[in-house]
Amino acid sequence: MKKQTLLITLAFLIIMVGCKSIKNNDEISNSSKEMLKESLYQTKWSLIKLGSQKPKFSNENIKITLQFNKENSYASGYSGCNRYNGKYETKNNTLSFGNFISTKMACPEENMKIEDNFLKTLPKTNNFEIIGDTLLLKNKERTIMVFIAE
Repeated sequence: MKKQTLLITLAFLIIMVGCKSIKNNDEISNSSKEMLKESLYQTKWSLIKLGSQKPKFSNENIKITLQFNKENSYASGYSGCNRYNGKYETKNNTLSFGNFISTKMACPEENMKIEDNFLKTLPKTNNFEIIGDTLLLKNKERTIMVFIAE
């Protein structure tokens, strides 16, 4: 009987230690997710892929950028020809954009096409993922834009 009680106690302890480890891993995982989400706000992002294409501007120094301001929930950046900004909302890994306003500077037609595509695609975002220094903007499971941290 003492052996049986000892075995039951030992099994109970093993199960409790295992459950505590799982809980700690979840806490670490949630903490990592929060740290990654914070990098969304603390980073200037440069577009490297729009849909399945790498944007090619008339000048190789031109790049589309995106920054998130946590305090006022505004996203802003440079869209290839013009500066833009607008409201965004995020909760967990969901992300949505409101209407954007932008300057109306003229630029080469090829750049305008890329800018128009970018500004039309951005509001289709409904979630995001950060992997290392890469930000993926997604529509459901499909990645629609890829940014890299500057």
